Amino acid sequence: MIENEEKEKSQNKNTCQTHKQHLTVYCDNEQCQELLCATCILVRHKDHKIMDIADKVKEIKRSSRYSEKDINAEWRQLGWKDTKMEDVITEISKNASEVCDNIDIQKALVLGKYREAMKAVEKQAQLEKIKIDLIKQKQLKSATSLHKDLR
Repeated sequence: MIENEEKEKSQNKNTCQTHKQHLTVYCDNEQCQELLCATCILVRHKDHKIMDIADKVKEIKRSSRYSEKDINAEWRQLGWKDTKMEDVITEISKNASEVCDNIDIQKALVLGKYREAMKAVEKQAQLEKIKIDLIKQKQLKSATSLHKDLR
């Protein structure tokens, strides 16, 4: 049963999801760079640079600066010989998630403090407006009184 699932996964990797055909070539256009079936070539990749998959693999291996052996040696030298890359990626993702959560918490705190400060400023502005209105009323009374006295 497990063998059948692995076989099916392997077949899915080698099959075009759109046309359900075997992936036979590689589109090497800068914006594509993907495996293609025969129908994909005709439909969406007519004028693109198409390569045989085996040739593309050879090209990648030739251009690769480090071999798998070099990478494994470096990995061991770093002291991570028993650690799988997936575990490291998982740990980094977990840490990144925690950092994002902390940022969200800090953002909420800062926004809360900002809202409190804005309320305080608005309240102070209302008080200052009331003071100004009182001063205007006093000046108006004084002016009215002065005007009456001058008559």
